[in-house]
Amino acid sequence: MRLPTITNKCILMAPLDWGIGHATRCVPLIEHLQVNNTVLIGVTPANQLFFKTLFPHLKCVELPAYNVHYHRYWPAWLAVFLQRKAIQSVIAQEHWRLNQLLNEEPIDYIISDNRFGCYHSTIHSVYVTHQLFIRPPFFKRYAQRLNQRYLAAFQEVWVPDFENEAQALSGRLSHGTLFHIKVRYIEPISRLKKIPFQTLVYDYLLILSGPEPQQTIFKELFIKCASKYPTKRIAIVQTDVSDAVRDNITFLNGMHPEKLAQLIVSSKTIICRSGYSTLMDLYLFFPLDIILVPTPGQPEQIYLAAHWQQRFACRVVEQHLLETLVLH
Repeated sequence: MRLPTITNKCILMAPLDWGIGHATRCVPLIEHLQVNNTVLIGVTPANQLFFKTLFPHLKCVELPAYNVHYHRYWPAWLAVFLQRKAIQSVIAQEHWRLNQLLNEEPIDYIISDNRFGCYHSTIHSVYVTHQLFIRPPFFKRYAQRLNQRYLAAFQEVWVPDFENEAQALSGRLSHGTLFHIKVRYIEPISRLKKIPFQTLVYDYLLILSGPEPQQTIFKELFIKCASKYPTKRIAIVQTDVSDAVRDNITFLNGMHPEKLAQLIVSSKTIICRSGYSTLMDLYLFFPLDIILVPTPGQPEQIYLAAHWQQRFACRVVEQHLLETLVLH
């Protein structure tokens, strides 16, 4: 992680609540910045418990919730497109809320992870993203112009990836002809700490992430697949469950980073979405045997899955074929 030196600031950390990945990748930033600064965390009901569990000593302030929902049958991009007016409304609300917070808290530095409305013209505002270049299936020029317009409001953009494109985990999503005046590649970040590989406990570890209902669909399809292999040792990890065992499947809460790291190094094969925060976590433990299942119709995850298949030899399985997956 390559961050600029920041000291004696009151920093507002404002992660998007669209899936838990934006929250998890803010953890190492908060851990680093809290040493020499005061950090406030902007939360919603979707990520409040996560941050209060990991940082009980830090103050949380309320931000508007996006409440974006994927559809059971529509592709993710279409579901987002149909909610675009609501999303733009939340962006306006969070900008209003930020100005309200500035009257309540001595904020003099803002770090926004994919919240377009969390910026201020007189306060140093940083936008954190791995998507400088949007890759939608339609209206690509319009989407990219809109992305550039929003990013122009921020004084700086931090990209959690390597500056050298040949090393890039996010490929062409973060590399191309730069349009922002100040882009800083801070290298991949992860809330996990690297630990040695250990004796195998599980044959397959399913890491769940992303918005509903696709997260539950993903889990249900994999459980159907796993039921055909009763001798396989399988673990399913997500952030909002209690530990339990059912037949050959162990269900585990993965909110604590130490626990998740332990699961990764004691599992033979990892199955997960190709969300970028998850990929950065897994990169820490390479080489790994990984099966990627991109969220249906989500262009970013489809691109990342293909990029990682080419670069890291990961296997890619479409979600509707998951039930037929052969567990060796």
